Parts: sequence; C-alpha cells; structure tokens
Amino acid sequence: MAIELASHVRGTVLLVAPNDLVTRRRGMELQKVAAKSLVEGDVLFLVDHAARGDLLGAVIRKLSEAPAYAPLEALVDFWHSRARLALGSGMTYQEIHRRMHGTSITSAQTVGTWVRGQVNGPHDPEDVRRFARAVHDQVLLAQAERVGWALKTLQIVHRKAGRWLSTQIAGARSYHDDALIDANLGLRVSDLLESVSAHPVLGIDRAPRDVAAHLVGRLITSAEAESMGSQICTV
Repeated sequence: MAIELASHVRGTVLLVAPNDLVTRRRGMELQKVAAKSLVEGDVLFLVDHAARGDLLGAVIRKLSEAPAYAPLEALVDFWHSRARLALGSGMTYQEIHRRMHGTSITSAQTVGTWVRGQVNGPHDPEDVRRFARAVHDQVLLAQAERVGWALKTLQIVHRKAGRWLSTQIAGARSYHDDALIDANLGLRVSDLLESVSAHPVLGIDRAPRDVAAHLVGRLITSAEAESMGSQICTV
C-alpha cells in the first residue's frame, strides 16, 4: 500500500506492507499500529533509526526498568512462550481464529502476530482465554485471567507513555535543543527534533503493488512510486 504524506518534498509517498508497524498520532494519542489502520488526517511519525532508534520504544524500555513493571513483563513473557507453542499444534491461524468463539478480531493474521510475538498480545483480555481454549492449552487457560490483566495493564502504560511522548514532541520547539525533557528517561529536546519527523496523512492507496524491497519504508516521490520497474516484494 502507498501512503501519501505532507512533507517538504511535494508528492511524498511512503510504501509499506499492510501489517508493518508504524507510529501514528490520532488526536493526542501516540500508538504503534499496523499501517492498514491508518486513515486520512492521522499524523505519521517517521524515526531516523540510524541516529536514535525508536523513541517510543526507548521510553517504554526505560519504563520497563521500574520494579512495578517486572510482574507484568513476566506474565507477558509467559504468554509469548505459550502462544509460540501453537506453531507446533498443527492448526493454521484460520483454524485457531475460527475456534475463538466470541472474539471481536476479524483477521486470522492477528492471531499470527500473537504467535510470532510481533505484538504484546490481544487487546481484549478475554481473547487470552479464547486462544487457550482454541489451542487446547490448559496451562495457559489456568493463567488466562492474570495474563489478560497484565496485557491490559501494559497497554494502558504504553498508551500513557505514547501520550507523554506525543506532548513532548509537540512542545519541543519551545525549548533549547540541549534542554533536558525528562531526567529519569534521559531524553533531551535534540533527541526528539533530530530523530523524528511528523507527516500528516493526505491519502492512502491500498492496492497491492510490486516494488523494489529497498524502497519499502522509505519516503519517495509520487513519480518514483508510479514508475517502479523492479518486482521484488508486494506492499
């Protein structure tokens, strides 16, 4: 899919796969979401990974050093270890999804992101129980309530961290570049300004297209997007 963005370069496009994770601000909420969930009006934050890495990830890693975070992390690690066992169950993601009676998720690929550990876990705590029953995992089923609570709590913590970071990014221009934003996190204004660029989403073309692999995730011009000759990967 191709996402048209507002940028200093006219006609700027970002090519991404639908399930690639991007950092989006909607209102004052900063979240990591699949690219397919973007809509016009969202603000997409692009991070210079070579310079500073993912700032939201850095904030969350810093939070994870707090003692209160440890029990949550242990339960989430337990969830990941049990979810991975589904790879050896012989069931497809579609079969697992079909067996999760009452779930609100609409795509079996979401189950795949849990099994592969690409996301922390379900947004609905009850989906932990549904998943456990679907794959006949009695060990996970016995801990489903605690795991669901941990995942829900972690989501709240991460959302709050995202809102905090979004506020800092929005207000960074009012500080000197070397000003310390947060002493505990060790974040300076320069970390925000040098590493992150904000791009309002102007439009989205969800049609699959074949493009050169090295162009995925990079900003290119609309003309370049329309003149792709290489057929290496579909986005």
